[in-house]
Amino acid sequence: MSGRVAKYLSGFGKASTVPIEVVFHDGSTWRNRPEAPAATLRFRTRGAQLRVLAYGHIGLLEAYFD
Repeated sequence: MSGRVAKYLSGFGKASTVPIEVVFHDGSTWRNRPEAPAATLRFRTRGAQLRVLAYGHIGLLEAYFD
């Protein structure tokens, strides 16, 4: 599942000039740039990742607020 979330987020990451890192609930990571990240998004639960797949950027925001 982390791969599917990374694929979804890569669309946003490619458009951003800010280097970001995503750490998934299983400990795997994804970066949009090779340099050190300026920001890190950390998924603590599998459910938060599922929200991104189910609801897109709205699911990401809802998972963050929860």
